[in-house]
Amino acid sequence: MKRIVAITLILSLSVAALEVPAFAQGGLNPDFAAALSVLVPGLGQVYAGETARGLLFLAGEGAMFLVGATLIRLALREPMRESLGRNVADVVGTDGKTYRVIVVPSREEARERASQVLGDLDGGQIALIATGAILILGGIAIHAWGAADAYNSVGR
Repeated sequence: MKRIVAITLILSLSVAALEVPAFAQGGLNPDFAAALSVLVPGLGQVYAGETARGLLFLAGEGAMFLVGATLIRLALREPMRESLGRNVADVVGTDGKTYRVIVVPSREEARERASQVLGDLDGGQIALIATGAILILGGIAIHAWGAADAYNSVGR
């Protein structure tokens, strides 16, 4: 995760340092700015000369996705651990050593366990999952907003 953030920041700052060829009438291309923001959040704003705004979009979107995914992971950690624990078996190899292996359930067993795990969730876990999903949807909305903002930033 740290590598992804570092690479994104380096790309953002390197685009800001580049001399971008001017388009017709001496302006930047708004379509290109929007495309950059679709690829890397905030990069279109950096291209348009608004580096701080671009970094804000990058941080905001990243935080929404990170916190949302973490909440969902926390809510499902114990139920999934219990479910996966049923799939573990100890097997003695030909060398005499004991190996722990994961037994893959059939499709029907997997469906049954998934519905059981989801059926056993308490109210707090459901609230965490719902909050996480809302935050991830918010991150998607920020992503779309960032692309539109990058398009409009070129004309400012």
